[in-house]
Amino acid sequence: MASAEECAAFWDLVHHVCALIRQPKWQNNLSLKKLTTQITCEHVVKVLELHNDASSALQFFCWIGKRPGYRHDVHSYASIIKLLHSVNSIFFQREAEALKVSMINACGHEDEIRKVIETLNQMHMKGFKLSKKVYNTLLEVVERLNMISMAQRVFTEMFANGFKPDLFTYNKMINAFCKQGKVREANIFFNHILQDGWCPDTSTYTSLILGHCRSGNLEEAFEVFRWMSEQGCEPDVVTYSILVDGLCKKGKIQEAFHLVDEMVKKRCIPNVHTYTTLIKGLCDGDRVQEALDIVDEMKKNNCKPNIHTYTSLISGLCKEGKLKEAKELFDKIKKMDLVPNVVTYNALINGHCKQMQMDYAFELIERMEKSGCQPNVCTYNELINGLCKQRKVQKAMQLLNKMLDRNLVPNNVTYNTLIDVHCKEYQIDIAFDLFTLMKKKGHEPDDWTYSTLVSGLCKEGNLKQACELFNKLCEKGCAPDCVTYTAIIDGHCKAGKIGIALGLFYKMFVNGREPNSHTYNALINGLCKENRMLEADKLFGQMLGSGVPPTLVTYTTLIDGLCKGGCMDLAFKVLDKMVLVDCPPNVYTYSALIYGLCKEGKLEEAEMLISDMEEKGINPNQVTYTALIDGNIKSGRIDHAFNLLSKMMKGGCIPNYRTYCKLIDGLIQENNAQQELVISNEDALSTSNHDGPDKIRAMDHMWKNLKVDIAFHLLDRMMEKCCQPTVDTYSALVAGFCKGGRLLEAGQLIKIMVDRGLFPNEAIYSSLVDGHCKQEKYMDALELLDKMAENGYEPGISLSNAVIHGLCRDGLVQEAERLFENTLQGGYSPNEVTLKTLIDSLLKNGNTDKCLMLLNRMEENGFEPNGQTYKELIRVLCKENKVFEANSLMDRMLEKGLALDIDIVDFTSIGL
Repeated sequence: MASAEECAAFWDLVHHVCALIRQPKWQNNLSLKKLTTQITCEHVVKVLELHNDASSALQFFCWIGKRPGYRHDVHSYASIIKLLHSVNSIFFQREAEALKVSMINACGHEDEIRKVIETLNQMHMKGFKLSKKVYNTLLEVVERLNMISMAQRVFTEMFANGFKPDLFTYNKMINAFCKQGKVREANIFFNHILQDGWCPDTSTYTSLILGHCRSGNLEEAFEVFRWMSEQGCEPDVVTYSILVDGLCKKGKIQEAFHLVDEMVKKRCIPNVHTYTTLIKGLCDGDRVQEALDIVDEMKKNNCKPNIHTYTSLISGLCKEGKLKEAKELFDKIKKMDLVPNVVTYNALINGHCKQMQMDYAFELIERMEKSGCQPNVCTYNELINGLCKQRKVQKAMQLLNKMLDRNLVPNNVTYNTLIDVHCKEYQIDIAFDLFTLMKKKGHEPDDWTYSTLVSGLCKEGNLKQACELFNKLCEKGCAPDCVTYTAIIDGHCKAGKIGIALGLFYKMFVNGREPNSHTYNALINGLCKENRMLEADKLFGQMLGSGVPPTLVTYTTLIDGLCKGGCMDLAFKVLDKMVLVDCPPNVYTYSALIYGLCKEGKLEEAEMLISDMEEKGINPNQVTYTALIDGNIKSGRIDHAFNLLSKMMKGGCIPNYRTYCKLIDGLIQENNAQQELVISNEDALSTSNHDGPDKIRAMDHMWKNLKVDIAFHLLDRMMEKCCQPTVDTYSALVAGFCKGGRLLEAGQLIKIMVDRGLFPNEAIYSSLVDGHCKQEKYMDALELLDKMAENGYEPGISLSNAVIHGLCRDGLVQEAERLFENTLQGGYSPNEVTLKTLIDSLLKNGNTDKCLMLLNRMEENGFEPNGQTYKELIRVLCKENKVFEANSLMDRMLEKGLALDIDIVDFTSIGL
């Protein structure tokens, strides 16, 4: 609400303007010109209401409308139109009609046209009738804005008010439906054209062709194209361009070129849109060089490429990974006085996000905003997706908050991307918070949302809840799609419940869902892991019989199962079959074979296979090298294992935690350490990214008892082989000692590391925080989190939750509260257990106000506390006689659909 001073200033300006425009030659008044920067539509409305002279009021309306930085809105238009209608003059009535048309044409989006229609309806009810031109203009604008239902409403009102539709009216209705591929509805109006005696023109037929192209029916589009020529109606450049676009979208580029040749022969000159359509088609088909040649042809034909042309080229270059060329083209078009639009920026941002070059992507956002081009939902989706691929989840969540702050509405793609990454990061609670927020914001979760959550729950080992969600989806009458079925089948396979997985597989057929290659792959993998190779082979046969082509994953899974089962001859036969069916093996295929050879002690053959890989341009990865290093360690060839480590690092392949564990295992053997400290090598390599519980316990046991001298020996041995330890080396060792509860030894390693000019990375800090939490040293853990933030690293939400929880247990509520706030500002929501712990701690100190503030902060950030948290706070508020606050919380619970217990209602009644 405006203050008294602001209201006074508003009316002073209105009266001053009214006084000035009553003077002769007021248009040249310097005082008035100076005031124009302050004049808003609200001022204009009041000036027009106070000014009785229609002639000078119209002059002022037109004059102010031409001033830089000013634009009339629906209210200012409505004011002048009402004033002109109040004067009994044919001239002013005509001017009023012309202004109605201008008001309609000025609409740029749905909200504006809806306000205009509402205003025109109010005028109509007051006796100001609308002309046929106004109705046709309305139709033209709502059709342009793709508002079909509004177009139907305008058409109906027009007809009801006695205006017979003409060819223009019918064409607009046909085009409105055809733009959305609704040809059946468009044909109703086409029939009306014929019934009313009108002759369909080029615009009519072109719209129908567009409709068939949009619905994917290219044959019908060409049928209309032939028919229009038979009717003596010549196609124009728009007609041809639509058909060229339809062919390109179907991948029929050559036919599109033939059609362009045909239009040239008929003296219909291709325009920039025609050429741009061809260029986009070529770029979509990974034929960017040919697209660039088309640009040269355009220039020769005096057809100047526009921003859409260059946007297609930039998108194509980015798609082919040619980011340097894309950037050069982007800089070049700015020198051509072409203004990049949001789609242009998005194409370049998307390309850099896919290549994980996020710094440049964010730099583009800054350049974009400085140039006055505002990012849209697609822009943020690309950035969020890029950050999620890098597992920078907190930054991705900050972008979600930024979108909401800017009133940009996140769509299903936004939420699904964030839900997916939280599931992959085993943060299923936050994934469900996002799921709730998604529904709260009016977005209906789709099959991808449900399958992601089902898959996430399965990966977390929470098969029971995954099944509940799956069943809930079925109970809602939504038949789960193939993706969701595959997720639940895969979950049961990973849990070793192959019988249930096969039952669900056959249930798919009953429910009319055809399994795809991913479904078969999940089941084959499950059977292979249980060494049920005969059944896996039978299912593979069924897959072939069903017409589902085996993928690289299918063959690699079978090879991995055969290698682990010691059937190396059969594994190599499958490899030969892969080559025959033109399915080249990848690094994981070779890694499985190398593991199998190493398991049988055939180390020379394994190394020969690595050479074979490299000759084919396939670089060995961490899994490949770790398998070979492990094989050499088992055979007592420790020195050669370190040679392999050196080769691995020089080849740019970073050893992981498991690699170093294998090397330490070898050093323990070499130093005649106790045999029980040696890690079990069984199942050392797996195509899975996760270690089994037995193996993890064995590794933890080793680190608890490992002498720190062995770790130092590892570093020395690496340097002997000219294999300089990196930050990742120290990170793996620090992680091991922290897992084993050896914080002192982890600190010693960090000191050596810093002395050698290396500094802790995010992984090292995370290991230290986790280690301190396990030893209940929460203040030390908090200091480490602060150091992480100072060095630009983002603490994971699970770490923050653990520290908050621990601080509360130690009575350090103020510190816990500070960390809670920092976590929320980072775009994350601490989980329910943490929130409840913090609230309980605050309640013990009688600080209900802080508790309410925390609840509000949680809700502002889009995360809903559960019902139990609300109930606990309501009880305490009632005990403190804060009944108003307690009842407000009860109302909020009811709004959110949370159940109220009888005892809670009784409690508030007692308080009352």
